[in-house]
Parts: sequence; C-alpha cells; structure tokens
Amino acid sequence: MEDPAATIQAEERTYCQDTCAPLKAAARAGTLDLLAWGHDLYPGRSFEKHMVPEVRSVGTWNAPRKQDWGMDWHRNTGLEFGYVERGKLGFALETDSWLLHTGTLTLTRPFQRHRLGHPGIEASTYHWLLLDVGATGPQSEWHWPEWLVCSATDLQRFAALMQSHETPVWHGNAEVARCFSRIRAALLLPEPEQVAARLKLHINELVVGVLDLLDQQEHASQALPGAYRTVELFLHHLTGHLEQPWTLNSMAEHCNLGRSQFSHYCLSITNMTPIDHLNHQRLNLARQLLDQYLELSITEISNRCGFNSSQYFANSFKAREGCTPSEYRKRRFGGLSGRVPTL
Repeated sequence: MEDPAATIQAEERTYCQDTCAPLKAAARAGTLDLLAWGHDLYPGRSFEKHMVPEVRSVGTWNAPRKQDWGMDWHRNTGLEFGYVERGKLGFALETDSWLLHTGTLTLTRPFQRHRLGHPGIEASTYHWLLLDVGATGPQSEWHWPEWLVCSATDLQRFAALMQSHETPVWHGNAEVARCFSRIRAALLLPEPEQVAARLKLHINELVVGVLDLLDQQEHASQALPGAYRTVELFLHHLTGHLEQPWTLNSMAEHCNLGRSQFSHYCLSITNMTPIDHLNHQRLNLARQLLDQYLELSITEISNRCGFNSSQYFANSFKAREGCTPSEYRKRRFGGLSGRVPTL
C-alpha cells in the first residue's frame, strides 16, 4: 500500500500520490469484501487527523476468487506488515518474488519497492498494517509511535533485525495470527475512538509477537544442524549454475541428503519446494537476460537458464509475469536490438 500522501524520489523516478484505486474498485464491484481504516486517500473508513496518525492504513480483504487486478510496484514511507490468513498471494520485492501461502508473514521496510499480485490477486484473505515509523529514507533512523509501550531496547532490536535480514518473508505463528484477528475485530467497532484505542493495544501486541518471532527464527538459524547449513550454502551458489539439468534427486545428492530431508530444509530456508525455488531463480535470471541482452534469442535464454524446452520456459514465464518472454521484451524495448546496458 503506497502512501497516498507521499511523493517519493527514488532511482531517478518519482513515486507520486496513489489512491489504491484497484482495491477500491474491486470493493465497489463486490468482487471482494474490504474492511479497512486509514488516513488521507487510503481505502476504507477515514480516521480524523488526530487519531492514531501513525496508522496510515490497516485492513483486511477477503477475495473469494481470483481477481483481475493487482497492486503494482510501489514504495511505502512506513513499515508494512502483511499476513495471508487463507489462500495464496503473489508478492515481489525488488528483484525477487514469492507465492505466499496460508500463514505467511511479510515485513516490508520503508522505501522498499514491492508489489502484490501474480500479476492478479489470488483467492485469499489478507491482512495489512502500514505503520509510520518516521523514516525519511531507506537508511534513516526509525522513530516509533509514542504509544508503543515496548522498551527502547526492544524497538531498537526490532529495527536492527529488520535491517540485518534480506528476506521480507517469514513463517508466521499462532500468536501473529491472533494479533491480526484482534486487529480485524477492532476495525468492526462502530466508533472511530473505539477503533483507535483498540488498535493501539493490538498493534503493541503485534510488534511484541513479531519481535519474538524474529528472535526465535534468528536463534534457530544460529543453531542449525550441519545439514541445514549445507543446503543453505548449496542454494546460495545455485544461482551460478542454473543451466545444469537439476532434479530433486540431483540436488539432494549434491548435498548428501535424502529427498525428504533436502526438501524439508529447502522449504524452511526459502518457503518454497526445491523445484519451485529452482524455477523461481531461473525465471529471475531469464528476466535479467531479457532486459540486458537483446541479441540473445528466446531459445538461447531458455537454455542458459536451464529450461528443458522453450515452450516450458514460455509457459512458466507467462504464469509468473503475465506475458510470454517475447511479449515482455517487446513491451520493454519494442524494436530495439543489440546489448542493453546493465540496469
């Protein structure tokens, strides 16, 4: 949810006011149920300016079927919490993308470029909270709302954990699910003052719950068995060897593990099955090659990325990007030819 009140200059582009029009239109058309509160032009009911001004937007949607819209690339000036209660949802941040499943938590730092949709919104129940932490840039210091009762040490720890982890995708737990459920219940209260008061309470609970979750998952990663670290190292170097004809068996054998054990560790590390993660990385590479090397044919790119056929590559690319590789290149560069400078 991009801050409608903000104009952000980044990467020689200006990200201007956004009204979250696709989400509002879907709610008006009745293709999903929307429950939301916020400030300025965000969807749902509006708070008065003095009421929890740090809560830029908070809400839940229930999409009973796949939607023909998505939230395109945008940046927030605040910290965004997202949680998939049911279904699945496409999510991308910078150059990486995920298909989120039930119980997945996302944490997007201020000014990180991201989008929701694959490219359309899948059938899902999704919660979000966009919280202003006083950030003035990607590396600036955070200033939490005064009504957060966490200790200064805890809040500094939260910000440090967020800055030290590259992944925005986490495995949620029962406490995080309960926090979002309580926030949703608060949004149903009839009076704005009641909503604002309950939100302060439940956002405090959410911040503590998420901090505990981050701590637990960090401590778990520090005490991981050797096999886990072997898989982690293998996946890190996999991006340099995507042209090889990897299978689940060959990847597991490379790590001297059985299929089930390798799959378990891969899912824990990436939130994807091994084959899904392999295809995810191959498609990332394909998009880079399409952007940077116009002299390469689609077949050459398919081979370099390790796809066993150009048709399978085209189908996989279209499933994720919403268009074939040829269409993608045509939309971006038209009739240009030759090497394109690295972006």
